[in-house]
Amino acid sequence: MSRRFERIDLHSRFASTLLESVPHIDISYETDLENNAQHQATTNRLCQALGIPSGPVESVFTKLATRPLRESVLNFEELDERMRETKWAALFESHR
Repeated sequence: MSRRFERIDLHSRFASTLLESVPHIDISYETDLENNAQHQATTNRLCQALGIPSGPVESVFTKLATRPLRESVLNFEELDERMRETKWAALFESHR
């Protein structure tokens, strides 16, 4: 597990370095897309940054995993305990 997180972290830092000199808009699933209620505000922000008019948005997609992670992972407590010992502990904050 640690190697996979290390690889993700390496790729993320590399991408951030590449984007330093490129104008871009950060979009995060958790803050911008996770809930349908966030979609319109995210679209409005993107359209404003691009200088184009915004319009109403809706999605035909249905969230597949609707149960909290704590209920979906059988050994959540054990996993959480292991994660607390890593630099990625914050990833589980919203699930505790």
